[in-house]
Amino acid sequence: MTGTELAIRTPAAVELEQLKPLWRIYAGMVFKRESGWNPKDQVPRIVYRQKRVRIMPGHVAAYRRVCGEGPRDRVPPVYPHILATPLQLNLLDSDDFPLTLAGLVHIGQAIEWHDALRVDDVVDIECAMNGPHDSEHGWMFRLDTWVRRAGHVVWKEEISFLKPDPDRRVRPKRRGKEGDATRFVPLLHMQFPEDSGRRYARVSGDWNPIHLSAFTARRFGFRQPIAHGMYSLARCLAVLEARGVELAGKRLEAQFRAPVMLPAFSNFSLSNQYPNAIFALTDARKGRILVEGKLTDLNSKSNGQVQQDEERFSG
Repeated sequence: MTGTELAIRTPAAVELEQLKPLWRIYAGMVFKRESGWNPKDQVPRIVYRQKRVRIMPGHVAAYRRVCGEGPRDRVPPVYPHILATPLQLNLLDSDDFPLTLAGLVHIGQAIEWHDALRVDDVVDIECAMNGPHDSEHGWMFRLDTWVRRAGHVVWKEEISFLKPDPDRRVRPKRRGKEGDATRFVPLLHMQFPEDSGRRYARVSGDWNPIHLSAFTARRFGFRQPIAHGMYSLARCLAVLEARGVELAGKRLEAQFRAPVMLPAFSNFSLSNQYPNAIFALTDARKGRILVEGKLTDLNSKSNGQVQQDEERFSG
C-alpha cells in the first residue's frame, strides 16, 4: 500500500448482543446502493464486539467435511473466521461504514495462530475497520479481528479489501514474478465442483451471490460463480496440516491473485525453494497463481504488541 492514511476519528467500541441475520445482509446486497462516499471524507475507526460466542462441536464437524479433515481435538485453522463472520458482516452492513459489501474486493488475508482453540471453547470476538489508504488501484481498507479466550488472544485475522477506483482501471499483474506458477511444484490435484460455493455457504453462512450460481454471479459481473476465498485457503491449509505442518505459533500472509471460477480443476503446489513455508493454489490449465500463501514464525512479532492488543480489548 502507498499513500497517506486519512484522518480518523476513534469512537468507543460497539458491543452487540443481537446481530442482524446474515440472510438479511446478503439479500440486501441486491438492492443496496452506495451512499456517494468521497475518499476525501473522514472515516471513523469502527470497532464492534461480541462476547461469549460458543463453539459448537457439531458445526465444527460439518465444516471439516466441507473444508478438509484435521486434528479432532481442536478447531480447523480457518474456522475462527466462521465464528467472526456474523460480527464482521454486521459491521460492514452498518450505517457506520459508508460502502457496500458488494463494492469491496477481498484481495488479501493474514492469520495468526497464538494458541489452539478447542471444539467446545467460549470466546470473545472484536472487529475493527481501518482505512482508507490510497493504493495503486483504489482505496484499501483493513478489517482486523481478534478471537480471545479468557481475555487472551488465541487467533487474529487481518482482511484486506480493495474499493476499486474506476479512474484507475489497471489490470493487476498476473504474470511476471508474482503470477509465475513455475516457482511452484504441483503436489496434488484439487477439484472445485460447481456447487462448492453453495456447500461452503451452508457451513459458513456466507451466502454472497457471487459464489452461488451463474445466474446470481452475473448480477455482480461474473460469468460463472467463484469459490469463496476462505474456502480455497482452508482447503490449502488442510493439506499442509495433513503433511504434518504445525500452524500453532505461525503467521500466514495470503494473497488472492485471481478468482477460482467454478467448476475448477486446480493444483495445490509448494514453492520449489521453500516447501511447506510458501504454497499456492494454481490453475491447472492456464498455469497461473490463484491463491498464494507464506508462513512465518510469530516470534518475529513482539510480545509487547500482543499484550497491547489484549490491554486495548479489556479497556
